[in-house]
Amino acid sequence: MSLCLDAGALIGIEKGDPKTWKRLEEGRSRGERFVTTATVMAQVWRGNRSQAWLAKVLKEMTVLPFHKVTAYSVGVLLARTGTADVVDASLALAVQRGDSVLTSDPDNIALLLDALGTEATVYPL
Repeated sequence: MSLCLDAGALIGIEKGDPKTWKRLEEGRSRGERFVTTATVMAQVWRGNRSQAWLAKVLKEMTVLPFHKVTAYSVGVLLARTGTADVVDASLALAVQRGDSVLTSDPDNIALLLDALGTEATVYPL
């Protein structure tokens, strides 16, 4: 199982948000691997010193690529749901049945996962 993190979760790591760190520790204790997408990482990463904690967590995180096939799938998902957030849609496509998602936009993630038929636990920030 995986704990999938959106941009809000990565920002929470960067800012030392206690709720975010608590969920990470719970995920570690359950043996979950941490997953995000290249689009989520690109939305947050700036490469400055204030992101030292984020850099440390990213080293242990699986970052899934964004390829042409993914772009087609994201576009179809956005059309199906009437939404426009490419970053959230790319993350939703990465979520597998039984995974958990740590997100600052639980309603949008839940809508996208529902459209995909993916059963996952959504933890709001």
